Amino acid sequence: MLDVTGALAVWTGTGEELIGADVGCGDDGRVAVLGSVTPDGDVLDATGCVVTPGLVNAHHHLLQTAFRTLPGTRGVPMAQWLPTMAAAYAEVGVDAELAHAAASAGLAEALLCGVTTVADHHLTWPALSDDGVGIATATATAARELGARVAFVRGSARDDPGTAAASAAAIAQALVPHGGVTDDGVLQVAVGPAGVHSDPADTFRLLGEVAAAHGLRRRTQANEQVDVVIAAERHGRRPLELLDEWGWLAPDVTLAHLCGVTDAEIARLAAAGVTATHAPGCDLPMGWGVAPMAALADAGVPVGLGTSGGGSNDAGHLLADARLALQVAPLAGRSVSAREVLGWATRGSADGLGRADLGRLAVGARADLVRRRFVRRADFVAMGWPVPAEATAVGRWLIAPGLADELAARVPRVVARYRQLRPLEPGPPIAVLRSALELPDVELVPALVREPLALRDGRVVAGAAALPPEVQQAVDGVRARLAGAPFAAPEAGDLTAAGLGPRELAAAVRDEQLVRISEGIYLAPGIAEVARARLAALPQPFTLSDARQAWQTTRRVAVPLAEWLDARGITVRQPDNTRRLR
Repeated sequence: MLDVTGALAVWTGTGEELIGADVGCGDDGRVAVLGSVTPDGDVLDATGCVVTPGLVNAHHHLLQTAFRTLPGTRGVPMAQWLPTMAAAYAEVGVDAELAHAAASAGLAEALLCGVTTVADHHLTWPALSDDGVGIATATATAARELGARVAFVRGSARDDPGTAAASAAAIAQALVPHGGVTDDGVLQVAVGPAGVHSDPADTFRLLGEVAAAHGLRRRTQANEQVDVVIAAERHGRRPLELLDEWGWLAPDVTLAHLCGVTDAEIARLAAAGVTATHAPGCDLPMGWGVAPMAALADAGVPVGLGTSGGGSNDAGHLLADARLALQVAPLAGRSVSAREVLGWATRGSADGLGRADLGRLAVGARADLVRRRFVRRADFVAMGWPVPAEATAVGRWLIAPGLADELAARVPRVVARYRQLRPLEPGPPIAVLRSALELPDVELVPALVREPLALRDGRVVAGAAALPPEVQQAVDGVRARLAGAPFAAPEAGDLTAAGLGPRELAAAVRDEQLVRISEGIYLAPGIAEVARARLAALPQPFTLSDARQAWQTTRRVAVPLAEWLDARGITVRQPDNTRRLR
């Protein structure tokens, strides 16, 4: 048993929002209680947090995680993008090892943003190989290793129709022999041609037969950019007309993208019982269109949310794409609410997979929970929830009670570890601390840095931070030499011989034990005051030669030192190149 207690609110995804409710999870991994529970087992404290169902990414291409933002793939027409990606796949070679690595990275990213289930539309297969089962198994293994659920879609992109169907049947028999989903709900298999732009009617027909024989869902992509053009050129038809003719407009079919559908096509989809998947994080930056998801939803078409793959979307962050969907909806129809989009990312996406056990918190549903401990105040208020008095407010953010102290206690360990690995640096940059603590915004960092630590020059530093002993000894030697001759900057060779390279010298400057005058010129702290005192004894204005003699040094030091003093406003250079004290 796992009991999630103390939540400020539980957003169930079923239309209910339970204030102050607990969630009891059974040993079978399903929700047993919604409401008040008496802890009887492990307890997860969700005090001050919002609990939602695990998000469901309804459309991903996990393999593309290994091919993100390649040159020539950003903001280009799909007719140019497709062959560029195909060439990259061919050059690397797609096999089970690559599939496992890409899926591991993509699924880890998904889990970090609250996604617990990913639909992976895999379209690229080794030529003349029967390793389809191996690739599917590698992806499934990555999911189990990370604790994610995956719906593996045996796709096709210009594959031989018979080969694609045989491979899909083999994958289903190997991974889900008793239906489309494993008993524990972790693995699902589906079939899905890439679209009418790449696959003929025979591919759709044969994969449909495999789906019927094995109890699999069907998925494809429609009304992007290239398929509309190719459908018109090859068939004189629209993509949805062809899908309807080929038997692919039905309640077991999910269509991704759907940019540029007409009102008549929306009505057609609704009548057929098809589900739709919005992928704004792909379609918008690539310039492929904006799907009218509000109109589809209003017509009764169940709507889900996906990221598509890393080849067209430079991330697999479903929450970021949910926010994007919220922002761009008015470009294709009416505005949508945060609740609607969250519903797409949970229940709607799950419905597109035929999974009533996912994407919602209800008794009997899979207990995939997301606890959010950082919430933007504006988002929280917009949902109509009361802000808890015990929450910590930091700028735009609300932090769950007690979490700030918990994270602050970890900061010294992060700083100590960083300095152990990089002893010449005073402490980690703010961005490093943000990453180590998994903070959503650097704005939260100052609230977590407590004495004796402090923020300085964009880093988290310890007041007592010291140079490594061997570096300190070398710096002490330089300081001792400068004590008797303050302007006799050591030569570069002397510094190197003492063990003071660029990194060591930079550390000594940051620690305020040396002053960098210019490249290769280092003097002791307080040199500005000493130099000024010597110049004050000269008639004003004075020449560089006068200054050099007063400082008893060489031109190597005198020239950059004079410019350094000018830059700090201690001296003023005259039109005739003489100087005077300010």
